[in-house]
Amino acid sequence: MSTIDSTRIGDVTAEYDGQTLTLLPPEGGAAINLRLSQVHELMEFLGSFNPADLKRRQAFRVPLFDARSLAVQVGIAGRFHDATAINISLCGILVSFADPEVQPRLEETVEVRLLSAGQNLSLTGIIRSIRTRYFGLQFPNVLRNGQFEPPHGLVELVMQLQRKWLARRAERFAS
Repeated sequence: MSTIDSTRIGDVTAEYDGQTLTLLPPEGGAAINLRLSQVHELMEFLGSFNPADLKRRQAFRVPLFDARSLAVQVGIAGRFHDATAINISLCGILVSFADPEVQPRLEETVEVRLLSAGQNLSLTGIIRSIRTRYFGLQFPNVLRNGQFEPPHGLVELVMQLQRKWLARRAERFAS
């Protein structure tokens, strides 16, 4: 007989039987089942967050569930590397690199290229955090003379991605 561990997180119940993690939403919503390998991936993702960072954040971060919604390249020492955006805000972006050999240094200045729905944007970024395979980049040029003034193209891009995220959430709650 196998043992099932269970806990409640808000109004979601999580059950784990040693092979599968099942997330049960309230009121009969569809259960989410994650195999052991997916559980490890989820744990790595969740481990990339530092609770102290949540207090320091200056802008709302838009989660990017569809990697196709934003193409990202990061220029390190003159060479560009493909990256996957995990989330983005008007102040920065969290990425992971397609090539695990890419390891920028903390506080290193990089060039960030963002491409989404015909918008092409190039920004300066600074590596502010490194956790496992996730890299937090800050956009220092959003502050001008001590005032929060992100570039217009970045505002448009983040707002476009936020609208997509909100539409996706609305669809999920409607069904």
